[in-house]
Amino acid sequence: MELYDLVKDIGERTNLAKSSPEIAGRFKKELDGWLQETGAAFPTRRP
Repeated sequence: MELYDLVKDIGERTNLAKSSPEIAGRFKKELDGWLQETGAAFPTRRP
């Protein structure tokens, strides 16, 4: 999970997920719920 403050970091250079785990976790939960509700596919990494 990646989290950026696009107002302050338009180039997405500083990932805030580790310094703001509560926000990142909330967004991940919302994303996972939406993916399940819609049946949307999410890209996965290749091994």
